[in-house]
Amino acid sequence: MLQAVIFDMDGVLIDSEPFHYFIEGEIYKKLGLDIPEKIRVNFVGLSNKKMWSFIKEKYNLSQKLEELISFNEEERAKYMASLTNVVPNSGVAELLQTLKENNIALALASSSTRKVIDILTKKTNLQQYFQYMVSGDVVKNGKPAPDIFLHTAQLLKTDVKNCIVVEDSTNGMKAAKNAGIKCVAYKNKNTRGQDVTLADLVIDDFNKLSLDDLKHLVETNHK
Repeated sequence: MLQAVIFDMDGVLIDSEPFHYFIEGEIYKKLGLDIPEKIRVNFVGLSNKKMWSFIKEKYNLSQKLEELISFNEEERAKYMASLTNVVPNSGVAELLQTLKENNIALALASSSTRKVIDILTKKTNLQQYFQYMVSGDVVKNGKPAPDIFLHTAQLLKTDVKNCIVVEDSTNGMKAAKNAGIKCVAYKNKNTRGQDVTLADLVIDDFNKLSLDDLKHLVETNHK
């Protein structure tokens, strides 16, 4: 029985990956880095800690990991706060409203920091739908580890078999599958080159995703 849906934020609720991509590029420039696209594509959905641990080691950066993460978070939050063109993806608000009206518990689970989550959900007025908004820095291991989805399911007091995760990144889909949760992949053209083959259902338009579709996915968990 469908009891809860857990949404990723960036690229799913909000088409914010281009914003992240731009500010990441600016951050790299300030650090004197030139990171090619074939490497950057693997950062989508990854936790800040994992991303910056990789960058620090690969590019032999002298700064402490904590300094890099802090600098990244400050620059990213400042940029997101300056944006005036942030809107939800088409069909997202309507889907959230339908789920809420049908007493489906809703949560957001994102690798972004809590500060960025708050900024973007307030700009789009989406915060009203979620019982919990969970950032990647509250769990030990970020996506693709299952920690954030297991933690969020616990907060919702829901068995993972009665949950669905909605993701756009390969790292997020891996995290959902590692948690034992059925996953819907949203194919966002701005989420670059993500492998969606792990997903149980693939969509490219939230206007075409119904409550019955989600219920059907969960029912296959119980057969």
